[in-house]
Amino acid sequence: SYIALDSLTKLLNHTYILKQLEFEILRAQRLNQPIAVAMVDLDYFKQINDTYGHPMGDIVLKKLSELFVTRVRKTDFVGRYGG
Repeated sequence: SYIALDSLTKLLNHTYILKQLEFEILRAQRLNQPIAVAMVDLDYFKQINDTYGHPMGDIVLKKLSELFVTRVRKTDFVGRYGG
């Protein structure tokens, strides 16, 4: 199966993370099990880009992505919804 990654963060891209979420919801319903979903928004991110430039904003996104990936289980999914 084809897995598409966000070019900046290397996380699952918008389209793929939504498809994966749909799949996981259906699986949880079928197995009558709970599911947890977290969505994080960076407040004032535009100010980072405006103050320090887009290259610094990219570094912030990459580092935050690395933080999430290293803090979840191997069976969890992390994707970039925005961008």
